Amino acid sequence: IVTGVSAGNATITATTVDGGFTATSAITVTAPTDSRGLDGKQYYIYAPIESNKYYVNASNASSSSQPVATTSKDSATPFKFTLVGPDIYEITSGGKYLYETNSNNGLRFGSTKDSWEVKAGTKGTANGLGIWGKNNNRQITYYADGNDFRSYANDTNRTVDLLLEEFVPLPDSISLDPTSLTIETGEVGHIDATSTGSDVVWSVTAGTDKVELKNKICTVCGCSTFKIDSKKNQ
Repeated sequence: IVTGVSAGNATITATTVDGGFTATSAITVTAPTDSRGLDGKQYYIYAPIESNKYYVNASNASSSSQPVATTSKDSATPFKFTLVGPDIYEITSGGKYLYETNSNNGLRFGSTKDSWEVKAGTKGTANGLGIWGKNNNRQITYYADGNDFRSYANDTNRTVDLLLEEFVPLPDSISLDPTSLTIETGEVGHIDATSTGSDVVWSVTAGTDKVELKNKICTVCGCSTFKIDSKKNQ
């Protein structure tokens, strides 16, 4: 058995033990299909139920509890999608994995590796997706009675389409040339931001969030220094 490690062309040569016969074969290794371009990116996973968005928040979940739901994106958990097969991904956050247990609602978050196939949704939601476990063929869904997320077989009374919203982390620093403004970013604390300009509104945008600095005054908190949180971008 020969396993390809990356896409490309290769020639395999095999020779018998006694050296009497040799055969070669040219092969082409193709990369797995990533039709939605999710590989290597981070996304919030949420269910659009009635007028609310219920986000998967796994930060307080463990191998013994379902990932909880929250209506606040700021407290939700972004997940990284890593391609392992055709439209099949490992879904991780903070070094932990979303995985299924061998039960009809056993969605968990922990050290157990699992893989998920992302398919078109079946519930009529615009851009809706179904995220299906490859081990037990159950899909992730929001469970209203428990205000959490679980995995179920395709049951019209329980499953809902999910949506993904890309999370774009801020870099370690942002420079806005030629204005000479550099903002150092970090998880905690207020960071000094300076500018050679005057009466100018400086904007730093990441994803859908933006902070502004006017005359070196933060328009968010009103102080002369401010922070950019690499998760919340504020």
